[in-house]
Amino acid sequence: MPAPRTLRILLAVDDDVTARLVATEFLGDEMLHVTRWSPEQLLERDLTTTDHDLVLLGIGSVAGTLEQLRQMRTESPVVVIAAHDTIRDASGASASTERLTAAVTEPVIEALMEAGADDVIPPWSLGSGLLRRVVHHAIDRAEATRLRDEQSRLLVALASNSLDSVHVLNEHGVVVFKQRSSTAAAASSPNQSIGRSSMDFVHLDDRTRWQAAWSNVIAGGPSSTEELTVRLQTTSGYQWTELRLVNLLDHPVVRGIVVNGRDVTERRELERRLAHQATHDALTGLPNSELLRDRVDMALARSARHDRAVGVLFVDLDQFKFVNDSLGRDAGDELLRAVGCRMEEVARASDTVGRQGGDEFVVLVEDVDGIGEVFPIAERFSRALAEPLAINGQHLVTGASIGISMSIAGDKTAEAMLSEADAAMYQAKRAGRGRVEIFDNDLRERLLRDRRVEAELRDAIALGHLVLMYQPIIDVPTRTIRGCEALVRWQHPVDGLMTPDRFLPVAEETGLILELDRWVVEAACRENVRWETEHGIRVGISANISAASAVDPTFATYAKGVVAATGIDPKRLTLELTETGLLQHPDRAEATVRDLRLMGIAVDLDDFGTGFSSLAHLQSLPLTGLKIDRSFVAGLGRRASDTIIVRSTINLAADLDMTVTAEGVERVEQLAILESYGCDLVQGYYFDRPQTVEQLDARFANSDPRTIVWRSLLDDVGFGDGWR
Repeated sequence: MPAPRTLRILLAVDDDVTARLVATEFLGDEMLHVTRWSPEQLLERDLTTTDHDLVLLGIGSVAGTLEQLRQMRTESPVVVIAAHDTIRDASGASASTERLTAAVTEPVIEALMEAGADDVIPPWSLGSGLLRRVVHHAIDRAEATRLRDEQSRLLVALASNSLDSVHVLNEHGVVVFKQRSSTAAAASSPNQSIGRSSMDFVHLDDRTRWQAAWSNVIAGGPSSTEELTVRLQTTSGYQWTELRLVNLLDHPVVRGIVVNGRDVTERRELERRLAHQATHDALTGLPNSELLRDRVDMALARSARHDRAVGVLFVDLDQFKFVNDSLGRDAGDELLRAVGCRMEEVARASDTVGRQGGDEFVVLVEDVDGIGEVFPIAERFSRALAEPLAINGQHLVTGASIGISMSIAGDKTAEAMLSEADAAMYQAKRAGRGRVEIFDNDLRERLLRDRRVEAELRDAIALGHLVLMYQPIIDVPTRTIRGCEALVRWQHPVDGLMTPDRFLPVAEETGLILELDRWVVEAACRENVRWETEHGIRVGISANISAASAVDPTFATYAKGVVAATGIDPKRLTLELTETGLLQHPDRAEATVRDLRLMGIAVDLDDFGTGFSSLAHLQSLPLTGLKIDRSFVAGLGRRASDTIIVRSTINLAADLDMTVTAEGVERVEQLAILESYGCDLVQGYYFDRPQTVEQLDARFANSDPRTIVWRSLLDDVGFGDGWR
């Protein structure tokens, strides 16, 4: 603990008696050091520059002393001592002791105190120890005041250099002190704030919370705190401010409620943007799948309370992949933005339009009577999306397939509605695109069947319940067999032999198609090798692969492994893929085709003419052949348009040095026309239906392995004319 400091006293009296009495009073008090001046010196000197702790001023006359006090320049306490022997009145005459006693009255003391005296000592009290006590008390008071002033200045300095603004409010919430932060803009200047109610600066919507926090911090007593974030008025508008209220009403310096405020407007804006990004699609600005799900949940809750219906529309763009792949990703993004804008234009004010992901959008339609009100809304969206959109100087038509799910009085979950609408949308696509389909009981039953088919198909692949049948491919000029196309069938334990149309759509939707493709390719290769081994028959084998396999980056490697494992000559293997498979992801499909061709495997384009292939695609891909779809072959000799398409396709294949195969040949006139146009290969019921392994074995066993002139196995039952 530091040693006590010596207190320096400045004594200004005229008479020596009073000076001696004062010295006697302080005798033995080592903490006091007295320096004597004349009263005149007090007026001549600037006491703020002298080193003293207290001034003892003797009274000459009351009026003169009052004037001295008023003119004195000091920050130290002043104690007035009435002279011991006399006190002069206003006329300057000496006063007797009785008159002296009468002169030092309460009004005189009050006048002296008002003029600047901190205390007044009457002459008769000298020697009683009162002076020493008064001096010490006055110095202590002054020191306490000095410390408070230093604390106040420290608090102001800290507030001035703080990142936070500081307000002090009295118990009524009125601003009594304000210091803005060193960085933030002030809500208003201190002079404008002082004396005003704090409530004046709080946004109307935040005043209830402010009042609650204020009441809590007052009721909580000393040092209680409250925190909240409100909008405070500034010279440039309202700003979000994070506030901390501390109850310092009992603090000797503060005596109020301290409010520390920090401007968090930028942080709140960042949080708002982040929250928006978390719930909205970055490309279109529409609600994303999470926000859509929440809004569907809320709509279902409202519909349950009010016994109303809710509809969910699942919208998928029909031609988006074509636009994205042919014109580039930037054009695809622009298309998605344009679609989002158009859908918002079509939507009612109460509807919610959101982007589910990819080229899928969702519309929430609430507060409706039922499907009779929702279906026309869905048709309105369908018509709007069938209209051209201006994208990068081009007018594009994408069209959309739309599925609808309905809920009456909140009888479904959001997840169920989105799933049902999605399923209805896929049904619309299967039915021809550009359609609107409703999820109903029939569709529910079909989905249940599909799920059962999916589970059983997985088992069928694992347990070997799949079988291959083979349809011969005939060389037109020689009528000899050039190969066989492997066609998968499912030998179902209950339903019997199932054709692909009953399970391939499920396989494609569930991803089982990849496993199914690989099973077919490997089984077909093994069977082809067996034909040569057992029958000496060297013919080609064709197998279809799906769009999923065409863009699978591992498929070519898999095919190479099959060739090595089975020992098949890769030149005898042809893999057929559709135009759809090429167009979904052209770059990846092209890479697969090139890798297969490098191995010597032929790749034909199946169902040519039914998709959207361009000549640029045909020129860039190392394809080996085109297969004319059966729909065009069926019209040969009957529809001029089909005849023109078939002839053009054959000529195109010849120009591109590709073989051309016509599928679905069932009549002799079809074969004759195809032969006259120079078609290379044909297949169809005119020659044979798909054959089982046993049927082919019987045919191969009775044939010259060097050449097989094909004759329909069904000639004996009157199918076609047959060719020998």
